[in-house]
Amino acid sequence: MMVAPGALRRAATSPAGAGGALLLAALIATGVAAVAAGPDPAAQDLGARFAGPGPGRLLGTDHLGRDMLARVGSALLGSLGVAFAVALVSGVAGGLTGLASGYAGGWADMALQRVIDALMALPVVVLALAVVAATGPNRTGLIVALSLAFTPLVVRVARASALTLRGAGYAEASRAMGARPAAVVMRHVLPNAIAPWAVVVSSQVGAALMAEASLSFLGVGARGAGSLGSMLGREAQVYMHSAPWTVIWPGLALALATLAANLIGDAAAEAAGGPSGRK
Repeated sequence: MMVAPGALRRAATSPAGAGGALLLAALIATGVAAVAAGPDPAAQDLGARFAGPGPGRLLGTDHLGRDMLARVGSALLGSLGVAFAVALVSGVAGGLTGLASGYAGGWADMALQRVIDALMALPVVVLALAVVAATGPNRTGLIVALSLAFTPLVVRVARASALTLRGAGYAEASRAMGARPAAVVMRHVLPNAIAPWAVVVSSQVGAALMAEASLSFLGVGARGAGSLGSMLGREAQVYMHSAPWTVIWPGLALALATLAANLIGDAAAEAAGGPSGRK
């Protein structure tokens, strides 16, 4: 998959890309403001249990009297933080691994690709559950688990770029002049592989956000106001009929954040040459 550097600029200025970026920025700003100006998300006020949305408590309170705006803001930032961390870790690790593998070729490349095949054969949730079971239900373990699950696709994309670029005239000329393989990769392969690399990483943010919420919903991720998925878990389901806002607000925040991330990813893929980002 080859993408001109201008593709990312086109994605940023397209209606979908710009709209997604503005929506994501607005959500982050709202979350930061809610956490900075609001009460402690964990502070309980049993006298204000199930207070409906209104002045002073814009999104109401939950079964322990905790402020929903502060909790949703904290959970939104937590979920986005995990999604961005997963995209960054899988992007860097997968990109560098794929470039090195594709440029080197040979038996090492073939052996690595069989490992990648095995990882891609496992469902994301199953692989993540296995890793979280070993590391414990915490945010760090969740990032490691999801990064491991999302890395194979990045490896494949970066490897495809390296396989194409290593035969380019400028790369061959550099090798003929005595440049080391590492120097050829850094000077010629990497700069031309950044665009498709960035497209696939940006497309994974929305998927990572939903995967994080799913695992937290199952109780193996961040707890309480640390994740939107956790806020939609068992406690919220018990009270969703008597206090529907305890489910509506975190669900809406998750839906909007996923929409924003997917709009950005789709705009990047479309600018790269089609719905899948391939030419």
